[in-house]
Amino acid sequence: MKEIIVFELEAQRYGVEVKGLQGIENYMEPTTMADAPDHVLGIVNIRNMIYPVFNLASKFGFDNSPITEKTKMLILNTNGGPLACIVNDVAEMHVAKDEDVQSVPQMLRTDKTRYAEYIIRVEDNLVIVIDPDNLFDETEAEKIAQVADNI
Repeated sequence: MKEIIVFELEAQRYGVEVKGLQGIENYMEPTTMADAPDHVLGIVNIRNMIYPVFNLASKFGFDNSPITEKTKMLILNTNGGPLACIVNDVAEMHVAKDEDVQSVPQMLRTDKTRYAEYIIRVEDNLVIVIDPDNLFDETEAEKIAQVADNI
């Protein structure tokens, strides 16, 4: 069994295992940084820790959504270090049974979809569970780590 935080980006549901999550925070406006890597909107200070703010929707090819009272930041541990990912909403914490977990079809596995760890069924919906360590290739991870190091 796997504990999954299910969140929304646009009309799509994604998930992340609880073990890859440091926390869930209400959205706060990031401080912009010049020359930040693609999809990094700036930085935020959460309980005296500075995190790069990452636009997950942009990374996945979605248009930017308006910020609402439901907008959240998922603090994820990634191969580029911890960062705050903007999501439209956090839907639920779901416990996935082994029979509800399926592999990502091989034909969908590409460099651009390397973040997809597996797929779970939640009622009648499919949820793509992301692996925070595979959100970025090595070059992207180094650039994001440099943002954190330069703070």
